Amino acid sequence: MHLAVLMTNTDESDFAQAHPKDAQKFADLIHLVRPDWHTTAFSVKDGVFPEDISAFDGVMITGSPASVHDAAPWVAQLGRLIRTLHAQSIPMFGACFGHQIIALALGGKWGPTQRAGPLG
Repeated sequence: MHLAVLMTNTDESDFAQAHPKDAQKFADLIHLVRPDWHTTAFSVKDGVFPEDISAFDGVMITGSPASVHDAAPWVAQLGRLIRTLHAQSIPMFGACFGHQIIALALGGKWGPTQRAGPLG
């Protein structure tokens, strides 16, 4: 099993720098129960996306202090990638920001007024 870990965490504070990055945290958790599984990390928040998402058996999308409504180009690109993953039936898991953007990219609404997001 080979999983892509899409890192979305934009926190670059001193506190964040003093601790393992999300990709390492997710890999460590996976290896506790599935030591033979492999992960490859992509810093999507920096515009680094997998070239061929079909090379992976599944995708994990990390948390972030960013908003799924941010106008940053990587947020929209991630939304498009999520729709591709869904169309190709590639399993996805999202943590915090990750599950919010999955829901929004696949047609969910957000907020007290149930407004649609910028992902289209």
